[in-house]
Amino acid sequence: MTPELFIKDTIKSSILFLLFGSIVIAVVSYIIANFSNWWIWGFVFIFAVIILINMLYPVIRDKMFDKFEKLKDTELETKIVRLLDEVGFKSSGVFSVDASKRDNRLNAYFGGLGSTKRVVLFDTLVQKLTHNELLAVLGHELGHFKNGDIIKNIGIMGVVMFVFFAIFGNLSDEVFLGAGIDNQAYGIITIFLLFSPILSYFLMPLISLISRHNEYAADEFGSNLQSKEDLISALLKLANENKSFPLSHPLYIFFYYSHPPLVERFKELGYNVYNQSDDALKGKNIERELI
Repeated sequence: MTPELFIKDTIKSSILFLLFGSIVIAVVSYIIANFSNWWIWGFVFIFAVIILINMLYPVIRDKMFDKFEKLKDTELETKIVRLLDEVGFKSSGVFSVDASKRDNRLNAYFGGLGSTKRVVLFDTLVQKLTHNELLAVLGHELGHFKNGDIIKNIGIMGVVMFVFFAIFGNLSDEVFLGAGIDNQAYGIITIFLLFSPILSYFLMPLISLISRHNEYAADEFGSNLQSKEDLISALLKLANENKSFPLSHPLYIFFYYSHPPLVERFKELGYNVYNQSDDALKGKNIERELI
């Protein structure tokens, strides 16, 4: 990333944060001041905002930060469209994004909701993965779609948010007295912003446990849709390029990992990373590169 691009990104992000953040805070303040059960309506409003952001995310990124282009590799696009049709995934198109202007990470994702839904490939991913490896990565993402993980994640997020609003919307006056602030909109929002990260920390292990389970299931789906060998090879390249550490202590994984470490994902796929005689992956040097 160049200094110029860093400055531009920072300015654009700050403008978006100040503009939309101010609007959100203003609406929440109005709801607190004018509704007795404000925490219910506040939750409804914030949840609606999050859904809207997910729908508009590709459009905002396209207009303000990145350059999205139709995939130039027509052969790859045909294979991707065939893969999408196979699992019944409808999108507005397959796009490549110029992510290499910021770093060398490899990534692919399905962005947006409804009519804004699209397949987005980092240009680095297109450059460094073979067609079969890339299809295996997309197969993993399609596994999330087929297993309903997107809806599940939205549901989990909604439940967590509802609990947070219920807690902070029913605090006693003693809490505000102890904090030295009034039980008014600004005080409630301040308490929410200060203490919600603490509650989130204790909820994250459970949410991450569910996420890791979903990742294993998506790996299984992707490997069956393409092949285990292609998915393993792709995962290794992603880990190398993204500088992901392949091993971690189980306790650290429990608290901080939303995705399983690379070695654990290989084991779930039935591949022993320490087995040097695996003929299925002969010539790909996976064991050597991992070590």
